Amino acid sequence: MTTSKTIWAVLGAKPGDNAQVLSLAHRLGGSVVVKQLKFTPWHNLPNMMLGTGLGSIQVKDSAIEPPWPDVLIAVGKRGAPISRYVRKASHGKCRTIHLGRPRAPLSDFDLVVTTPQYRLPTAHNVIEMTLPFATAKVLAAAERDHWAATWQHLERPWTIAAIGGQKFPLRLGPTELENFGKALNRQIEKTGGSVILMSSPRSYPQALDYVATRLNCPAWYDLDGSVGNAYFAALSLGDRFAVTGDSVSMIGDMLQTHRPVGVLRLPVSPWRLRWSGVSRWAGPLAKAGLLQPPRDVDGLVQHLFDLGHVHEVGDAARQ
Repeated sequence: MTTSKTIWAVLGAKPGDNAQVLSLAHRLGGSVVVKQLKFTPWHNLPNMMLGTGLGSIQVKDSAIEPPWPDVLIAVGKRGAPISRYVRKASHGKCRTIHLGRPRAPLSDFDLVVTTPQYRLPTAHNVIEMTLPFATAKVLAAAERDHWAATWQHLERPWTIAAIGGQKFPLRLGPTELENFGKALNRQIEKTGGSVILMSSPRSYPQALDYVATRLNCPAWYDLDGSVGNAYFAALSLGDRFAVTGDSVSMIGDMLQTHRPVGVLRLPVSPWRLRWSGVSRWAGPLAKAGLLQPPRDVDGLVQHLFDLGHVHEVGDAARQ
């Protein structure tokens, strides 16, 4: 009799990261056990200092204890020490898969699944994907029907517009938000229809208001946040999409719908660093976890433009 493999899906503080972990865990087809980590202030220390211990989490609440799983999937900086701890405690019997960039020696993981913006060095245990893992959330019929009814007064096609948040070296301030609003106006002038506008957990508090007050087309938005999270329903119901170019996860979500996706390219700080983990001098240090290549989100976005997967928001040729 074959026993199903046990897979730990180790979740952290970021919903987008957690969605990737769960997506991969369920695709592997074993028995998935969710481990929601609760962190102590020590998680702010570099992973080279945290090593393979559990000092960065509240151990009792996080339930990281034997019996160890067959496979553990974690993501990002915070998940790396826990993954390394379980691999060591299980004497290598637990296979560890790490998503994103672990900020730790790559050899401490059985497999690292990354994306181009992290610019990790090549290694036998590193796989680079074009976009992060993502699986569309299955909506309950009642939830989908609720949002369909909420937006039924809006003329089709519906353009779902999502605002991310500023993160160095990309700039997403008042000028860029104003440009986003103008681009949405241009798009609706050409295609007709309406805009369904929403922000994200990373957006600064006034971002939604700033864009909404610059729209001169039919639109829906929730300035006071009182009607619930409409994002997944919008992915299901929207006809086309528009998003600021800082959010790889939202771009990935939208591309999975196989409907048109417009991206607002964002300016890049002149102070950004541009070295990569594949360079001759930096590669060994990056493999050892001593140096972390800077993120290159705009490079990934440009790659998606080059492949024809996305277009400029308001581009008449792609309507």
